[in-house]
Amino acid sequence: MSSAGLPRYAPVATSSSSAEVHKFGTTPTDEPTSEDLELDLRVYGPDDLAEETDADGGEGTRGLLSGKEKGAEADDADEAGPGTTPLRNDRSRRRWVSWRTLFFSSLFVAVVLLVAALFHPSSPYAEYGSSLLSSSTAKDAYYGGSDLPVGVYDADHAAVAKNPLPTDAVFGDIPFAKVGESKDKSGKVPNWAGGDWGEAEAEKNLVAGDGKRWNGTHWFDPTVLVISLDGVRTDYLNEGLTPHLLDISRRGVRAEYLRPAFPTLTFPNHWTLLTGLYPSSHGIVANDFYDPAISKEFVYTEPGQSWDAEWWGGEPIWATAVKNSLRSAVLMWPGPPMLQDGTKPSLWYPFVNHFNYHKKVDRVEKWLDMSYSQRPHLMTVYAPEVDQAGHKSGPHSHNVDKTLRAMDKFVKDVFDAIDRRNLTEIVDVIVVSDHGMAATSDDRLIFLDDILGAEGFASITHNEGWPSAGLRFAQGTDEAAMLDRLQEAASKPGSGFACYTPETMPERWHFTGHERIAPIYCVPEVGWAITNRDEFEVKMRGTYTIKGNHGYDNADESMHAIFVAHGPFAESIKQKELRRRDAIAADPHTLVIPGFDNVELYDLLASLLRIPVEGRAQTNGTSGFWDEWLDFDQS
Repeated sequence: MSSAGLPRYAPVATSSSSAEVHKFGTTPTDEPTSEDLELDLRVYGPDDLAEETDADGGEGTRGLLSGKEKGAEADDADEAGPGTTPLRNDRSRRRWVSWRTLFFSSLFVAVVLLVAALFHPSSPYAEYGSSLLSSSTAKDAYYGGSDLPVGVYDADHAAVAKNPLPTDAVFGDIPFAKVGESKDKSGKVPNWAGGDWGEAEAEKNLVAGDGKRWNGTHWFDPTVLVISLDGVRTDYLNEGLTPHLLDISRRGVRAEYLRPAFPTLTFPNHWTLLTGLYPSSHGIVANDFYDPAISKEFVYTEPGQSWDAEWWGGEPIWATAVKNSLRSAVLMWPGPPMLQDGTKPSLWYPFVNHFNYHKKVDRVEKWLDMSYSQRPHLMTVYAPEVDQAGHKSGPHSHNVDKTLRAMDKFVKDVFDAIDRRNLTEIVDVIVVSDHGMAATSDDRLIFLDDILGAEGFASITHNEGWPSAGLRFAQGTDEAAMLDRLQEAASKPGSGFACYTPETMPERWHFTGHERIAPIYCVPEVGWAITNRDEFEVKMRGTYTIKGNHGYDNADESMHAIFVAHGPFAESIKQKELRRRDAIAADPHTLVIPGFDNVELYDLLASLLRIPVEGRAQTNGTSGFWDEWLDFDQS
């Protein structure tokens, strides 16, 4: 290495602990003299000297030598000769090199800025310079002007065109050649060209009628939002844990209760809420069950064993909406992504556990903010948190209380979003639950293997409908003998359960007539659980770990669900003064309607969406059930 590339520098100071430091042209043991220091200060100044110390504050020369290895200093000194060049001349050379470096650095920066300006898409010279860019450096997104946002062209959604584009490229009948000026045959500008397909202009021409309402900035067709809070009992609303939900019910309307279908389980009842059919009619008879006709198991936690359309009978309200040229959005509501006839929701989001409710609020807001021609008319949202807490800790636990407060906040946030958009008198919001929750106990257990014996218990091939026990036995098993044993045990005082066949099943449950319902169905009393010794003593280690459960008789108050409504529908009820003043003594200011079965919800939703009767599916609901509460023609 040439000595011309390095300044000859006498260190300011040394210490015994530092590496060997020396002046070039002298021995390593020489130290700087007072004359050297005085010369350094005259040439550089004290600040310059301070900058040439090590980065860690030491006084060695590694910072100056850019990390050169020890011993390299001596090599450089040998190449330069034995110290014959005056120190002042070396300082001058160093300063000249610094100014030269600064000049070329400034020139380089200026060139870079000039090239960037020339090739920027907004530059009038961009089209000439773009051809000079290789494909690896060209932008992936095409800019059609400063007002056109960056995006990637998607042939399915026609977002923003991808770069580069051939001059004759088209999407449908719309040329891409002049993105930002392109129009279709009707003169509408597509969204990827900076337009909105003429939606804003079309909305200006809308007028009131057919249920349309104006919020001050946009038109809205009849719009309904349904929120399901899984596992919320009716009496939860009276415990002071849901102030916002109560406030909404005071501003709207509340039912004494919403009676779920039997069995009072999540999947059967969520499908009943949307179809208006009993489980024996729509076929989702439990959360897990066996279908002997197709020899398959339905497992609600496995999409591969539950999303197939063949499981799901009936027509949910989201499908009815689509068939009537309305848009529907489904957010995690139990059900399939498509029906057997190919009908799908306009927007569908599968269940994701532990999905923060803030994200659900955000999704609802995005739906409400969609343009008139894209906004969903029906939105369904599912929240499982209270049910999960109830199973884990029991219905009146601290965990449930905490979760109820969180879900109350969730509902408040949704209503706040509606308030901010001036939609409180436009969007009908209905909050429901699918069932209630009851506490279980180690003292209320029924052991199937004790009743049937080891051989009889081993002959069970399917046990479904938990906490009930819908039993199917292996071929060759004496089912009559098994039924006798079960009924004999159930007849004893304090047995905690009863067993039924299709002939003896209580008629009020509407739970017969479908092959998916097991031929022997044992149903525990509220708070009891059917289990076996291995499950309880081995797997649960002697403590029944499910502290809360449901699936029991739907007539029991602990299984009753909630119904709270707000919006134009609730206002129409108030105008008709259908009031039950004695329904909730502790809350006389709330408008309360009598309790009803959840099979009636389908027709209410269809009515609020202005779907004519002839456009609806058949249900198990009561014909004309909502007529007295609705103030518009449903035909």
